[in-house]
Parts: sequence; C-alpha cells; structure tokens
Amino acid sequence: MTPRARCLAVMLVLVATPARAHDFRPGVLVVDLAADGTLALRIQLPPEHRDTPPAFILPDGCRLTRPLPALRAACDPASPGALTITDLAPDLELVAHVRVADSPPRSTILRADAPTLSLTETHQDPFLRYLALGLEHILGGLDHLFFVIGLTLWTRTATRVLTTLTAFTAAHSLTLALATFKIVHLPGPPVEACIALSIVLLARAILEPNLSPGTPWRFALACGLLHGFGFAGALADVGLPDDAVLPALAAFNIGVELGQLALALVIAVLVALVARLAPRLPLRRLLAYALGGVAAAWTLERVLALGTTP
Repeated sequence: MTPRARCLAVMLVLVATPARAHDFRPGVLVVDLAADGTLALRIQLPPEHRDTPPAFILPDGCRLTRPLPALRAACDPASPGALTITDLAPDLELVAHVRVADSPPRSTILRADAPTLSLTETHQDPFLRYLALGLEHILGGLDHLFFVIGLTLWTRTATRVLTTLTAFTAAHSLTLALATFKIVHLPGPPVEACIALSIVLLARAILEPNLSPGTPWRFALACGLLHGFGFAGALADVGLPDDAVLPALAAFNIGVELGQLALALVIAVLVALVARLAPRLPLRRLLAYALGGVAAAWTLERVLALGTTP
C-alpha cells in the first residue's frame, strides 16, 4: 500500500460514522379494533426516535379513554373511519399491523407522506408490502450497501456479478428463514461485528487481481450465511403477518435481490463511465480503500462494544 493510500485509509477510519448491521429499523404500530368499537393502539419506535414520538388523530366518532403508550378509545363500531399520524419524522417508517374484528389481519407501511391508516379496508396484499420492504431495506443498511458494492467491484463481469449476488441471496435467504422460524439463533452484536469484518475482507479481495472463477461466489455464499442473521434482526422488528408468513418472507427476499441487482447495475455503469472519462484514475482501488477504511472503523467499534452490550 502506498503512503497516499495509507493516509486515505486512516482518514476514512477517523471520519467513519457508527452504523449498525442492516440499519433499517422501522417503527411498529399495532392497532386492534374490537367488534364493540374499542380501539387499542401500541407503538414501538427505534431508539433514535423515542424522544420525539408521533401524535395521533383519532377517527371521527372516537373518544379517547386512555392516552399513549397504551392508547385506548371508544369508537363507533358502524363507522371506524381512519387513523392519522402527525409529526412523523421524515426518516421514520411505521409498519402498521391492523386487526379488525371479523376481518383478516393486514399490514401496511406508514410514512410522513402517507400518514393515514384506514380501519375499514380489509384487502391487502402482503406479498407486495414485503416486496417493497425488502427493496427499502437495501437503502436502509449501509453495510449491506457496501457489501453489494464491493462484490460488484470485485467480480467486474456481468456473469460473475449475477452468479455472485445469486449465491449471496441464496445463503442469506436460508439463514433468514432459519432465524425467522427460530430454528437457529445468533446474538445480534457479534453478528454485526462479523458483518463489518466481512466487508474489510472483501475490500482486501478487490485489491487482489489474481483469483479463480469460483472464488467470488464461494466467498459471497459464506458471507451470505452470516448476513442473513443481520437481516433477521431487522425483520424481527417489523414482524410477519400471521396468515401469510411464507409469502411475506419470500417477498422480502425477492425485494432484497431486486434491490441488489439494481444497485450492482448502477455501480457498474458508474465505474464504466468514470473509466471512460478518466482512464488513469484507479477508481476500483480507491473505492476498495474507502470501503475497507470505513468497515475497519465499524469492526473496531462493534468489537469494543461487545463487552458493554447487555
């Protein structure tokens, strides 16, 4: 490593910000509406949003009988209407689970630009909801983004990228399912530390030009088994609909795969464009140092935090 590269890596380690594994952590809202019109509401927020909880506007005809955190209201059972959330942070999403008497449970996603939850709507497609959730998960987890970017930089050709990402998805889908059905469980903090370390190893591999054709997909397969437990932690916060566990789980995985392929395509196009405009710029090497420097900082931070995590 040249002195300039060492300097760059050190600077990245110093400025790297903390990031948890797959840091997509939505809030969870559970709404129960009984046949007699009794409405019960519970909300669970990510730690960074607990000091600024959102407010709720009850449907017309509802009378508040108990405030948050375990909100209750008496509503007109003939016309429950819609629940509106105000003061919802722009970066916060709520996965709302609605259980209405004599209707199947359903789930939907609420955000600042879509803050209204209908209490009368009964038809929801959990597949589409969790497909969107899988796509959004790609954008919410910095270290997962870094890993996919690293795999794309390492494999270079379209065939290798597709093979490697497919192996990665197959592996993390397996461990995600095992964790979801409580067949295998690993504690979150050590998993997050190992995920950060896997990005360090990947960054080092990008700098190694000599590799066999099977090396990238085997590496992605092994790391995917680990990353699946990171996905499980995020999905556990959201929950799965009781009446559609398998379709929702499959949709989430498909959404993740589509997001990975889209990200890989964007990175490949950008790298090709930069190579054409600035052929002497060692872009892959610079990006490898950037990924490795930030991931090294995450690894150190997470390992040091292991002794303090309850």
